[in-house]
Amino acid sequence: MTKLTLAFVALLLPVAAFAQIYQWKDAGGKVHYSDQPPPAAARQERTVAPRAAPPVSEAAAGERSPAPAATRSYQDQEAAFRQRQVEQEESKATREKDNGAAQDRKRNCEMAQGNLKNLQVGGRQVRYDAKTGERVYLSDDEISQSIKDAQRSIDEWCKPQTAQR
Repeated sequence: MTKLTLAFVALLLPVAAFAQIYQWKDAGGKVHYSDQPPPAAARQERTVAPRAAPPVSEAAAGERSPAPAATRSYQDQEAAFRQRQVEQEESKATREKDNGAAQDRKRNCEMAQGNLKNLQVGGRQVRYDAKTGERVYLSDDEISQSIKDAQRSIDEWCKPQTAQR
């Protein structure tokens, strides 16, 4: 093809986009659509005009509204998809972190309750000296102080958590 032919075809493409479309019913009631005028025997005929895009006001032009998927570019769709993936991963990580914190709280609560039960059983209570590693028997005052400490731990770890969001 020559350059002149290609240029001529390129000039005619926009004209084809504005061509009229005709709709008519034949004698049998069947609906037909064509870019050619209907035959003289058509019962009903009508010209279908292409829809014009609604005018965009200046106020609406300043606002960013999401474009329909059909008119958005591939890159926009890909970017939106990637953004949704990142948001989903962040939400999953937050949920897992919250679940881990809840499990830690439950475990600490159970340990504090077990410690309190051991102290309340009675009998001789011991602790180990950090420096020497030897057992040291607790006095009654130290046991009562340990019971208070254990109760504070229970109060801290076993109370229900409120949502902090």
